[in-house]
Amino acid sequence: MLSMWNNALSKDLQMNDTEISEMLLFFHTVGMLLYFDKDNLKETIILDIQWFSDAFKCIIAYHVEKKDSDVDRKHFQHTGELDDQKLEELWKREGTKEYNKHKEKILPYMEQLGLLAICNTESPDTKEMRTWYYIPSMNKRPYEIDDEEFSKSSILCFKFDEKGQLPIFVFYRAIVECMKIPEWSIFKQKGKNCIYENMACFSYQRLLVKICLCAYQIQVQVCFPKGESIDRELAIIQTSIKQKLNELKNYTFEIGYKCKNGMFNADDKNFISSKSFSVPQMKCETCKKLHYVEDKICWVTTKKSENQVLCRSDLIGDKPG
Repeated sequence: MLSMWNNALSKDLQMNDTEISEMLLFFHTVGMLLYFDKDNLKETIILDIQWFSDAFKCIIAYHVEKKDSDVDRKHFQHTGELDDQKLEELWKREGTKEYNKHKEKILPYMEQLGLLAICNTESPDTKEMRTWYYIPSMNKRPYEIDDEEFSKSSILCFKFDEKGQLPIFVFYRAIVECMKIPEWSIFKQKGKNCIYENMACFSYQRLLVKICLCAYQIQVQVCFPKGESIDRELAIIQTSIKQKLNELKNYTFEIGYKCKNGMFNADDKNFISSKSFSVPQMKCETCKKLHYVEDKICWVTTKKSENQVLCRSDLIGDKPG
């Protein structure tokens, strides 16, 4: 549509694709519209930001009519999980705003902003694909997995700006992006998705990948069967998450690890930068009690090994649409 209007202008006023994109990105930056220069989004421009915001507000408000049961709403307010049919019902009540008419345009934008994740799950009974949505900001579930029977990796940390803290929506968007990593799926226990208020659990091959938000860090730990070696898998996991976090513009982070005394999902100030491991063993500067830390706690030990992982394009990147 925009290209049609552009072509209708006289030749001296027409803009090329790059100029159009730069113009729209500027208007996006100053808050006049919503636009992302990504393959699945750049053909859509949201001009009415309030209309878009109201569409999301309608979801999280989840108004229930008197004739309806309140069970579904309570489940949504506890887990943040919403069925596709229920979403359409909520939007249908706002008939004049035509949210359902533009559903295929609105939802990818909400996903890009980290407001929700579009999920597709195969029904175990019918084998049909069921579409549902995960809204991270609504999740109130506490962590409840008993993982004591597993061996555990060292703790990987992505440390953001300590002074500015880590905005909660950045973590939400990070979780939404991790859902797109190839071969990853939401970990399930007793038929329930293991996504919690400040933590998400994923299955990757035979591994349980736990990602949590703690103060200004996103922390990652992997649980695996006892007696196994997972060095290669850890390198792939770190590089996959790092790639997704690099897509979050305007936010920088430092990669590091916790020593053996550090606790997962704890703000214990235990952080050793990966840049510190220029030698195989070093004194831990974060603990009062003297001990040494070996570079084997690192998931990716050298720039060379990270580049080798990045070359595995079949394992890293977005899932095909």
